[in-house]
Amino acid sequence: MARIKSAARRVFRPTTPFSRRITPRPLAPPKLLQLHSLSAICYSPSAISSRLVNLKPALALVFLVGLFCRPTVALAQQPAQAPEETIRIGSFIVSTFSVDPSKGSYTMLFYVWATGPLDDPDPLSSIQFPRAVTNTLLSENHEVRGDSRWVLKAYRCEMLNEWDLHSYPFDEHTLSLVFRLSPPAGKKLAIDLDTADSGIAQKRIEGGWKITDFQLFKYKLSYQSNFGDPADGQRPTDWIVASFKMTRLPWVLFFRLMSGAYVSVLIALLGCLLKTEHPPVFSGRIGMQVACLLAAVVNQREIGSAIGARSFYSLPDSLHVLCYLGILVAFLITLRSRKFNDDGQALKALRWEKQVSLIVLFAFILANFACAWWIIEPNAPPNLAQIVEMGG
Repeated sequence: MARIKSAARRVFRPTTPFSRRITPRPLAPPKLLQLHSLSAICYSPSAISSRLVNLKPALALVFLVGLFCRPTVALAQQPAQAPEETIRIGSFIVSTFSVDPSKGSYTMLFYVWATGPLDDPDPLSSIQFPRAVTNTLLSENHEVRGDSRWVLKAYRCEMLNEWDLHSYPFDEHTLSLVFRLSPPAGKKLAIDLDTADSGIAQKRIEGGWKITDFQLFKYKLSYQSNFGDPADGQRPTDWIVASFKMTRLPWVLFFRLMSGAYVSVLIALLGCLLKTEHPPVFSGRIGMQVACLLAAVVNQREIGSAIGARSFYSLPDSLHVLCYLGILVAFLITLRSRKFNDDGQALKALRWEKQVSLIVLFAFILANFACAWWIIEPNAPPNLAQIVEMGG
């Protein structure tokens, strides 16, 4: 019985830390102790929370420094910039001919050259002439010079032009050779103009024209459209313009065109000196003045064929209107003279005709000078946007 009680005590004895038997264990090496302590610290919730509390000021400081000292870069990745190639371009105009204001065109023979990098087989392959009705390549030459490629091409083009003929034949015009180069895909062109070797060979053009003020320059034309590409705004385009001023040598042409009308007015006024007291003389005088009127009309039609169809009054048109008025006044003088003769005042009619005819002649001359002064004026500077627009 005593044995059974002692066994029961051993089985149901509480196992507390104080009552449990502690068995001694061998000591671990120092490195194992360090790893054990480090793992205990890392996996201890209290240790992690305490260290996070200590890191909050440091993290806030790092965030503030990064906010105020961050580099100014876009958040979105910027597209790679296309490589830029420099091309040196020049132009030399050999001749300008077939100047035809009635047709609205002229023909030009010229050279264009370009010096570019070796990897571009033809820097002028993408050249465009927007104002050319016809474009004929006459010859081309390719050479490699050092680390660059030189290309020379000769063209003959019929160019469109808007001719302002209000002051004809005292008019002047700015003609231009306009072209551009389209860069290859993925590249940009930087154009350097060769102004030293560019120019024009002519000083005079057949038809009585004088050439002055050659210029070679670049013009940036901004179209009011992005051509349907939502990624781009307005697309500016660089154009190369070789322009020169063409002034007409006017006086020989002016007198050749207007001499018929002026002589008609003079004959009509001189006819007023014929006495109208005899009916045959009166009828002959009327017939002569009618012939002068027809001559002035034919003269104006000849000038119209030289200028071409137009919807404005040029200087010759205005001067012809003065000629018609002068001949009309000569008609009125003749009729009034006949009235004086019918009233028996032949001497008064003759004296009145001479005085009035002389006054009309001086008034006609002054009106011609005033009309020319009012119409002939220096041309406004050319509209560069219109020069480079297609067909403008």
